[in-house]
Amino acid sequence: MARISKLNVTNEYYVARNGVTQCTAELNVYKNEGERLVRLQTFGSNSRQDKGKQSQVLHIDKEIAEELIKALQSAFDIIK
Repeated sequence: MARISKLNVTNEYYVARNGVTQCTAELNVYKNEGERLVRLQTFGSNSRQDKGKQSQVLHIDKEIAEELIKALQSAFDIIK
């Protein structure tokens, strides 16, 4: 489990070294000690040895969600 506590948005260009792996993701909303959080978890690709096994889990609070929305809108030229 990894709860994102800070989001650093950079303009650095990224090149995927070994290509991009397709996977599925699941999003859940839950409360932890009264605070609403979003859990985003990814599952391995079909070529993975442990098919369907959870790969990464990210927990996002409202503050980080707002920052992430702004970053995604900027990255994809989405006008709000």
